[in-house]
Amino acid sequence: PTRRSSDLPHRSPEITQALHVAGWLPFIAAIFPALAQNFSIAGAVFTDKRGDPVFPRWLGYANIWIATLFLPSGMVLFFHHGPFSWNGIFTFWLAATVFGIWFTAMIICILKAIAQQEGEASGARPETPATPPVAVAG
Repeated sequence: PTRRSSDLPHRSPEITQALHVAGWLPFIAAIFPALAQNFSIAGAVFTDKRGDPVFPRWLGYANIWIATLFLPSGMVLFFHHGPFSWNGIFTFWLAATVFGIWFTAMIICILKAIAQQEGEASGARPETPATPPVAVAG
């Protein structure tokens, strides 16, 4: 059965707008897990002391910069209008752009790391002639 317009709840537009904004706030203001993630990735990149590290060092610096650029999104809790509001340039558009850059950089570096690991795995097992067993006198 189809619903008629008389069956729908009637709310004022202000309530609908308030619910819309309340739904976006946790999405935009939840920067602390992203900060922890970016700083953890940077820490992992900087502590990799191997001769051929998994990720390049610039990715660690990029994660620190990206975490720094996510910080203005936390201002959304204090502003209702302007560039720090929930749809402002510093809270939504800067964070969305920076996230896109981060996502692209991470995908490229992860795919390179996987290719490097596969190359090491295939090169680590060269075909070696089988050696005959050694008889032990005993």
